[in-house]
Amino acid sequence: MPIYVPALHERKEDIIGLVQFFLDKFNKKYKKGCSLSSEVAEELQNYSWPGNIRELENLTKRFVLTCHTSNITLSDLPQYMKSTSKTFSFDKLTKSDSLTNYLDNIERDIIEKALIEFKTTRKTADKLGITQSLLMRRIKKYDINV
Repeated sequence: MPIYVPALHERKEDIIGLVQFFLDKFNKKYKKGCSLSSEVAEELQNYSWPGNIRELENLTKRFVLTCHTSNITLSDLPQYMKSTSKTFSFDKLTKSDSLTNYLDNIERDIIEKALIEFKTTRKTADKLGITQSLLMRRIKKYDINV
């Protein structure tokens, strides 16, 4: 009798509860007292979770082991998990920054996230609506490990 267990990205409402469970587990194991900020909780719920629950558990363990304060903040998130629309600020731009550099960074982030989620360059290119050869040129341009 087959049992259908939905993927984590289909159960967004369970993510924070699972993170809290893993935080409790790893806080006890490593004698820490880390907690999640509301901004990080929102980012975790917006993420697609291609690695499913193992990725969530590993990320939570990483938070506990590497967090230097008791509160896990956006700076503790890996770059590929951050929403580009929410991380942009004109205050962070310097005179050496340009629109081209900013857009290149966004394109690199999108390609990295898509490669993680779709696993192959063929599927990634298809989902991004570009040719595989264009995707390969972008991977080479941005020096992305495949």
